[in-house]
Amino acid sequence: MTMSNNWQESYKALQSFALNTPGIIITDENTTIAADVRIDFYRLFDMVRQIFIEEKFKFEIEQSTILSQNYKMATQTLMESLKLKEVIPTNETLALLTNPLQGLMKFVYNCLFDLLKGRLDTHSFESQAIKTVKGKYAQIYAIGYEQWVTVSAINLIEPAVIYNTSLDFSSDSLPHLIHEESQTFSLKQRAAHPKFRIPDAVLFSPKLQSYVVLKLELGRVLPAYNCYGLGKFTGSKYFEYSGIGTGRRALLMYLVKNIEEAPVIANTDTSHLSPPDILIECISSALNESLDIPDELTKHIQTLNPALGAFLVTQQPLAASYSNLLPENVKVIEAGFNPGKLKPIADMLTLPPKAVIL
Repeated sequence: MTMSNNWQESYKALQSFALNTPGIIITDENTTIAADVRIDFYRLFDMVRQIFIEEKFKFEIEQSTILSQNYKMATQTLMESLKLKEVIPTNETLALLTNPLQGLMKFVYNCLFDLLKGRLDTHSFESQAIKTVKGKYAQIYAIGYEQWVTVSAINLIEPAVIYNTSLDFSSDSLPHLIHEESQTFSLKQRAAHPKFRIPDAVLFSPKLQSYVVLKLELGRVLPAYNCYGLGKFTGSKYFEYSGIGTGRRALLMYLVKNIEEAPVIANTDTSHLSPPDILIECISSALNESLDIPDELTKHIQTLNPALGAFLVTQQPLAASYSNLLPENVKVIEAGFNPGKLKPIADMLTLPPKAVIL
């Protein structure tokens, strides 16, 4: 079977197959695809999606391919240095980072079934599918770029060992962290404990002669906190913060000399958070110069109070008019996909942590 020249021709072949093949019923109320014709149906179905994406989203395919290639190079370096079995991206970015074309094709799955069911005509399908792909692409590409920044920044500290963390509730006092060497590194957000937020990973760096504690995307769960009062928690100073949040990830890094000093990140009951040493946020080309970012970043710096500093890593240079909106104490790194540009982050981790004044 040859591929049609455009998505509408390919769709006619799919529609004809669905209407004239016994065992296939696709209506507004019912979808049945018999097992003996399912492979042929989805071959035609996927062909429509592929041609549609290739026709309408050449730029997004190209940009996603560049992201995928750079992400794979960064994770390969990390796997070799830590002798890992795998680096696990978030579920939402997995397809785009693994196979960009298939990752984009996922976004038109529901729209194409709505077209087959008669809920959409070809014009409304095209309009809705384009809107869906553009929105999903911007969001997921941005997270993928953040994951490239995370892995590339970690590579620069030349880690030798990675630890997973968990909570030990065996004593009558507040729980403490326990650490176990790992052969995987996950970029997914950890399953949240009802009360505590803990590190996503702890890395030992012979280069720094220290441990670097990571919390990968606390920014997304900040709205879950309602603050009241100050306090201390498991030996680390915590301070209250207001309910702010962002759709983007906020990477928090803590530098400690001994692994026993690694902090529990936050207590949701008391709304206390351990201030990080470094805060890193990113702007990908897909979200370049989004007007809400300066305000969000200002709130994060004021709230999280990073002891050593805050970085904003951008994929493209920012216009001067936009840069002027950013907080004065944030260091902007125009990294593109050059991991060497992230060196200021690693250099800052060689400095002694500053005292946090509450």
